[in-house]
Amino acid sequence: MRFGVSVGWGWKISAVRNRTGLIGRQGRRPRVTVEVLDRLREWVLAKPDHTLAELQRRLQDEADFKLSISRLWQLLRQLGLRLKKVTPLPGA
Repeated sequence: MRFGVSVGWGWKISAVRNRTGLIGRQGRRPRVTVEVLDRLREWVLAKPDHTLAELQRRLQDEADFKLSISRLWQLLRQLGLRLKKVTPLPGA
């Protein structure tokens, strides 16, 4: 049990690899498509002072796509985009 799996499982994986050339699952396909990323990029570049909640709501309303705020933030960082929400100074 060098790898912590049973001998039977090792035989099974070996047979799949020999038959298909692949080893195990290749992971889930990402839910976020290129089209969704393009829309996000357009919206942020057009209006960089969107809040994450506004973008989340817009994605749900216009693209029928649900994302959590944290996942949305990750995507914006991956795209190299930043939201530039400026808090007004008191008295300004």
